[in-house]
Amino acid sequence: MALVVYCSSDEQWSFAEQTTWGTAVGDAAASIGILTEGFGLDSQINFRNPPRARAQRYQHYSDVRADQKGVVYQTNGMAVPAAHELLDMFLYGVMQNVVESTLEAGVHRKTFTFGATQPDFTAHAGEFFTLWGDSGVASNDQKMYDAIISELTLTCAPGANEGILWVAPTFIARSHSDTANYTGTATFATTGAAEEYNFYDIITATLSSAVVLGDNGISITIRNGARKVGQATGVPQTFALPRYEVELSIHCLWDSAIRTLMASAKADTAVTFEFEWGTAGAVGHLEFTGTGEISQAVNIEHGLEGNFCTVNILCSGLYGTTEPFQVILTSNNDRVW
Repeated sequence: MALVVYCSSDEQWSFAEQTTWGTAVGDAAASIGILTEGFGLDSQINFRNPPRARAQRYQHYSDVRADQKGVVYQTNGMAVPAAHELLDMFLYGVMQNVVESTLEAGVHRKTFTFGATQPDFTAHAGEFFTLWGDSGVASNDQKMYDAIISELTLTCAPGANEGILWVAPTFIARSHSDTANYTGTATFATTGAAEEYNFYDIITATLSSAVVLGDNGISITIRNGARKVGQATGVPQTFALPRYEVELSIHCLWDSAIRTLMASAKADTAVTFEFEWGTAGAVGHLEFTGTGEISQAVNIEHGLEGNFCTVNILCSGLYGTTEPFQVILTSNNDRVW
């Protein structure tokens, strides 16, 4: 008997911007390919087996239920190079607020901040997606829709992922299918030196003043606190984003700048930070800025100059004045957002 064996390398994962909440993008639509393999998107069910005495020593069939009512589907383990054509989509998907401007022909700047109000997805506010996992076998594809990103982690260190900025999004969705049949064309993001962000190309790294980054580099995790709300035909009606949060972990040289930083932290002085690639206003520019509080004491054995330490920061801001966190990305993609 012939056996056909499939593995994650045979799969193709892609997504498309969805225009109507509750209506998935059609399976023949063009999509953006995701440069990943082997992450998880599991089917889920609610299994209910309550004890009900029926004068028998096993459960009665009518007391057992399995369905998908109220389930929220989630991707696990997705991690990809932070190329322009993926990163701007992912940032909008988690932060749900963007201002796009055209600087000149072919140069488009996106500024992402946290919105002051909850996006109404049913009125097509914010950003949401349909995703496909194309298995290569007809009617055996995974599909999730009404999907947003609940968490996004960006990491960049010289000894990991070829030394380039890597992004790990967590998609959550209201609806899922195991028997979709994706027939559209997925176009994968261009990768290369001009589209990616290398650790050694960071031109600005500051924590109130300039710091020297160590081998563990930087990690930035963005969360919107997404949770399901309401009920409609067996699924939640929408997602609420009740609390935005950003955590930074920076591996840096223990020197006079960090000593001053710790003195400021003890005095309850906020820390400003900036990490930047490229030139402002030019394609390839990427900048993370914000204000935060050091959330953990910086401890280092012996405390010798020349050693490295890890600084952890929790973003915070003053309502109406200071942006707690902002990302600027300039690329040649005009998203018309």
